[in-house]
Amino acid sequence: MRLSGHAWCFIANAMHHSSADAVCLSFVFIMLERTAGTIWSADYEKTKIHVFPCIFAMLQWLIPMSMILGNFLDSANRMQYFLEYPHLPCQIEYLTPTMFLVTICIILVGFIASVVGMTLVYKKNIKKYNTRDIWFTNVNLSERYQISENIRSTHLLFPLLTLMLVFSILSVAVLMYGGYWVGVMTKEPARFEDVVKWFGRGGEAAQLFDIITAVYTISFPICAFKCHPNLLRRIRRLLGWNSYAIRPLSLHEIPGYELTNAPIRTQTEYHFQELDRVWNRE
Repeated sequence: MRLSGHAWCFIANAMHHSSADAVCLSFVFIMLERTAGTIWSADYEKTKIHVFPCIFAMLQWLIPMSMILGNFLDSANRMQYFLEYPHLPCQIEYLTPTMFLVTICIILVGFIASVVGMTLVYKKNIKKYNTRDIWFTNVNLSERYQISENIRSTHLLFPLLTLMLVFSILSVAVLMYGGYWVGVMTKEPARFEDVVKWFGRGGEAAQLFDIITAVYTISFPICAFKCHPNLLRRIRRLLGWNSYAIRPLSLHEIPGYELTNAPIRTQTEYHFQELDRVWNRE
């Protein structure tokens, strides 16, 4: 069965909105995963590490898909004002005012909660780490490792979290801007011309959110490679492009010494012979 232009654009926009919302919620679920690692630090590394990431990954996509379902069920309240102007099918905003405001609230609340939560989790782990009694009690090695890992991972994630923070602020600002004009249009239909002037007939201002999301999506792996050199080395090794391979350096002549390449075993034997000679000489 052939899909009409409006049906195709509804599906495409639904996929777009769910992906964009999932990206915006990534900061929230990183905070939740680190929170779980802090609360259940005693056995998180052994057992719960295989459970929580799977749950959080499913929730990260389930929430946006639920919002799309809610938008479909609320389609009777879709904004019809844009239909009065010439437009392409995909220039229609399929989000209803209700779901648009729900989207803003979820992302805004999640953004605030993630920033506050990550700060509190980091301070809590630092406090545990600085409590010296913990290293001399019956705390098992797994819990000690998890506390140290929570701090280390936060340090490694800091550039990524900063990147998320910047783009989250921009995204929330754009969404709040759009929410303001949606509210104006809903309460005062007579001001629709003002909305079109500032928001665009096809919702062009909303494309700023798409651009921000796209730039963030491109920047994330670049920042991840910069923060995790080992990950970049593994990728290069898989692609057969290992520029980190150790290569023998050319030998520079030193007057009075003959320089040659020697196997590691020969070098080791020579090293200990020299140590023996130094320590046993009279």
